[in-house]
Amino acid sequence: PLVVSAMSAFPNDVDIQESSCIVLRNLGSLNSEAAVEICSEEGINFIVKAMQNLSDCTPTQRASCGALWACIHDSDVNCRIAVSLGAIDAVICLVLVHPSDVFILENAIMILESLSSFKEYVKQIVDAGGISLVVETMRSHPSSTKLIRHGSIFIANLTQAYSSLSDEAVRCVTAIIRCIDENPTLVELIVDCSRTLHSLVSHSRKCKDRLLAANGLGVVEKIINQNASIQQVNDCAHLLLDDILQ
Repeated sequence: PLVVSAMSAFPNDVDIQESSCIVLRNLGSLNSEAAVEICSEEGINFIVKAMQNLSDCTPTQRASCGALWACIHDSDVNCRIAVSLGAIDAVICLVLVHPSDVFILENAIMILESLSSFKEYVKQIVDAGGISLVVETMRSHPSSTKLIRHGSIFIANLTQAYSSLSDEAVRCVTAIIRCIDENPTLVELIVDCSRTLHSLVSHSRKCKDRLLAANGLGVVEKIINQNASIQQVNDCAHLLLDDILQ
């Protein structure tokens, strides 16, 4: 596509890179066939290069994170392409460079969540400092439901691959509980976060102690009471309640 040619011809033009990433994001989001076409034209390659070469340009990185996630979130092939091109280090670098931009952080963590679903990439993510970085990002932005939800799925993916990582995630437990407490009727948030907490508490006494210290019992009882008619929430919440009471 012409947009990929433009990115190749003008790698340091922030306006062209931003606009091109927005186009690629929209194509990837709306049409899975378009995402395949982007890859065939090395679109992911130029998205990652935009991340690497223009890491301090906020508008470009908002666009590049959205574009990369749109390309990879529903494609195993595209995830592998992205990793082979250095996406893990590029995304982690963006989180470090833009610690206060919630839009970038949300999309960056969504990318890491997608990649962490492959056990073969978990060690690479951990070695790059991914688990501690995501945990600290969650602690810094506990009111972002998207960040907390996708961050918790990311943590669950890592700890399910290697249960020994559970202790390293202890610092995000309070942020997860706080976010659930503030949003007790957001079903997707509650279900995903409850599953993550169940996994953490099952493998780590430190996580269980932190959950209790953060009024986890009270919050679980609250979401059960406020979602009495939603079976999925009740199932996850009662499973977590059993963990707490054991």
